[in-house]
Amino acid sequence: MSDPTIPLDAIVIEPKESTRNSHSSSINVSAQCAPDENKSALDEDQEPRHDPARTIDTFDKATLHRLSMSYFLTTWSVRMDEWATALFLSYIFPHTLLTVSLYGFLVTLFAILFSSTVGSVVDKVPRLKAIRIFLVLQNLCIAASSLVLYAITLRFGLNVNRTMTYILYSGSLLLGIALRLANIGEVVSVERDWVVVIAHADTSALSSMNAYLRRIDLLCKVAAPLVVSGIAEALSTPIAMLVTAGWSILTAPLQWWLIWQVYRRVPALAIPKTARESTEQRADSSAVGLTDVDPSVNHSSPVASSVRSCWDQWARFFRHPVFLSSLAIAQLYMTVLSFGPVMISYLLAQGYSSALLAGMRSIAVLAGISATIAMPRMVARIGLVRTGLWAIWSELWSLVPVVISFWMPVGGVAAGVMMFAGTTLSRFGLWTFDMTQMQIMQERVDAAESGVINGMQYSMQNFFELLAFMTTIVWNDTDSFYIPAILTAAAVASGSLTYSVFALRNRGHLFHFEKLARWGISPPRRESGRI
Repeated sequence: MSDPTIPLDAIVIEPKESTRNSHSSSINVSAQCAPDENKSALDEDQEPRHDPARTIDTFDKATLHRLSMSYFLTTWSVRMDEWATALFLSYIFPHTLLTVSLYGFLVTLFAILFSSTVGSVVDKVPRLKAIRIFLVLQNLCIAASSLVLYAITLRFGLNVNRTMTYILYSGSLLLGIALRLANIGEVVSVERDWVVVIAHADTSALSSMNAYLRRIDLLCKVAAPLVVSGIAEALSTPIAMLVTAGWSILTAPLQWWLIWQVYRRVPALAIPKTARESTEQRADSSAVGLTDVDPSVNHSSPVASSVRSCWDQWARFFRHPVFLSSLAIAQLYMTVLSFGPVMISYLLAQGYSSALLAGMRSIAVLAGISATIAMPRMVARIGLVRTGLWAIWSELWSLVPVVISFWMPVGGVAAGVMMFAGTTLSRFGLWTFDMTQMQIMQERVDAAESGVINGMQYSMQNFFELLAFMTTIVWNDTDSFYIPAILTAAAVASGSLTYSVFALRNRGHLFHFEKLARWGISPPRRESGRI
């Protein structure tokens, strides 16, 4: 079998007949029969005239490189800020985890409340305008937050002016909330919309681009914290704050230009998303009992209308075929076994050196990077849904020795090997499943509702992440860390079972019992044609 990973020097996607039929006819009609309307839409952004020979189905090396560079710059900025914020808050508020925990808790809470709103913006606002808004807001928030924290270290501090210190801390918290929402919008736009349009429903290209972008994310995740920590150690933490702010400001124009280059090279991105037919909306609303209501509802308060609209969106999501896959991956976010700040603090308390932990974190990221290489091959060999099944169950079984290690002698070699090896191996299953589920969303969610559906999935993910924060708040003593660890394994087990139900509904079976005949075992009889 040939290598399913598409080389970066040539990705040209030929349109398939089935692909064209599956897309809305408005794309072909507007591209072929209404050139004046398309031209006027593009002229609003002063786009130069395209070569008539180019079609919306062409994706070349230069486009991929520009998209990847833009994704790298934005992801690097976000990963720098994630690590730097925790470092800066620990520097300003030493000997306490309260400020860091409160920061993470509230940022996650607001992400839960407003992710679907951000998704609606992605759906309703033109693609280029929406992503520019998110990019600008994201970079401004990173720069402003770093400068606010720098001002605390320069002029204030707990020993100088506690009131002003906490006021500025509140400001950085608000900026962190805005940053998280902007990042959700940028990720939904690029990973769940732009990539799908660029790939033009070619499964192999979509898998390869997903893997490539995830590889960039993982590289930034391991390298950006090392750079920030290196600057803080070599110079000082306040200097690291200035570098973080400067990076976001200096790279913002380049990010803007690169995303514009991708947009102008793929004319399909300029075609508006196909709106839902009003009859479909009425049918969907009727299915959940939202049409035959008291007419007075139309004159209800804005709050009531907002609540009703939110309920309608969640009702759609619950009935969507991808819901169980979204619920499965959301449950994986309830974890403390990920070489994150909480687990690192626990391991430091157990006597492990920071150098060892940094090395193990890097190895875990390399395991995630290997998943980006393996996932396209697995999809080509065993299929998309089945790949997700193997991935999520492998993550669960990898965590079993981690949980057992808590009952081993503290500081023993066996406990350390089980802890580090299990956590590292679980990263392979996690990232393989992450990319699999993302492609399921890309292929099975209509463009017209992708923003809202993905936004609600992000809300669920943030909810379970919030639960993880709560477990370590309740059991905050290092001697009780085994309880959040057990709850993590339980959440992964629940996610595995949930995805198994999704796979069963899509494939009609979970196991190929007929293959047991190779081992002399008689397979069960098929009563209804399916196992």
